[in-house]
Amino acid sequence: MSDAIRQSREALGLDAATLAEAVGLDAGTLNDYESGAEAVPGDVLWRLSEVLGVPLEDLDSTEALRRHLDVMAVRFRADHGAVPDRVRLAVARAAAAARDYVELEKIADRPSRYEVLVGRFPTRPPLSRRETWKVGRDLAVLVRESLGLTGPINSMLDLVDRRLGVPVIWQKLPSDFAGYAFCDEIHGPAIVLNVNGRNQNELVRRFTLAHEACHVVFERNDLAQLSRFDAYEDLFAYADNARDPAEICANAFAIHLLAPEGLFTRAWRGDVRALMTEFGVSFEAARHHLANYGLLPFTEPVSGVQTTATDAWKAAESSELWYPAFDEIPIERRHTLAKLAFELWTTNRITASRLREVLRVSLLHHQLMELAALYLDSIPA
Repeated sequence: MSDAIRQSREALGLDAATLAEAVGLDAGTLNDYESGAEAVPGDVLWRLSEVLGVPLEDLDSTEALRRHLDVMAVRFRADHGAVPDRVRLAVARAAAAARDYVELEKIADRPSRYEVLVGRFPTRPPLSRRETWKVGRDLAVLVRESLGLTGPINSMLDLVDRRLGVPVIWQKLPSDFAGYAFCDEIHGPAIVLNVNGRNQNELVRRFTLAHEACHVVFERNDLAQLSRFDAYEDLFAYADNARDPAEICANAFAIHLLAPEGLFTRAWRGDVRALMTEFGVSFEAARHHLANYGLLPFTEPVSGVQTTATDAWKAAESSELWYPAFDEIPIERRHTLAKLAFELWTTNRITASRLREVLRVSLLHHQLMELAALYLDSIPA
């Protein structure tokens, strides 16, 4: 156990003082636990497991621990700059939430979303810079045909979660982060979406979700090699050869998923704002798409158009994230995870104690019922 704690901390790139503070210990006590000089009390072990994002209480082999850690640790080997400690800790929380969702799915006797995804979509072919944009476009066509999409996507949240089977985990990250993804047997497929920065705009958020969906669905075997988070600046890498081909491919996928070539070009009547409204895309995405098809060169200026969502798009992409009543639940555990947990609790497939553990709350029964009523359309008698 002492080795598992130390290896987990090092995999996340945390020093002993940072981890100790996060779990309410002093650094000396943590050092004693990591050295094996003292046994770890059960309540401290639970807190360490929560902060480190791995089920320490259930791990009995180095191989099992490594499988958990590799999914998280790879993101901190990125070369795009130092990752703040709070982001490292956030990744651990997201990984734990994704793992809990997989465990609840098993209780609900649902098929593995990871296995369904693997059986439904192939991984993308190797990328060459000349064909990168075309590959992304073709993958978008594949998804639209598979889902029977013939027009604009009414809600990306709905499409990602329900149609593709990829839960969205929300986090509050530094404003330059857009999101990242998981896709493996332990954590299932999941998109982690930053609620700060430009994702507060529904049109940008739709594009971020589409971009991350490409990584999850078609690059699932390569997520460990991507070694990075997606920054907002990556969402506007369309054809620059200096950019990462995987990001260019994901952007091509995103814009063609949201605004497929045929529909987009036929809808062009010289009004950029009208295209943004029809397809739910940002100004930057619309301009790049128009330029790529020779409809509106970048040399032709467009003024007076801002990336603001209409009320219809705001309603379509709204989320229970914003209900004040949900403040009791950590942000990573709201939405899909909370809804499934409430479904299982109200149908007596998990206990109230398990529900509180999943939601990380200590609410009374009537308070849990009030939250369940917000999440569920109906509650069994």
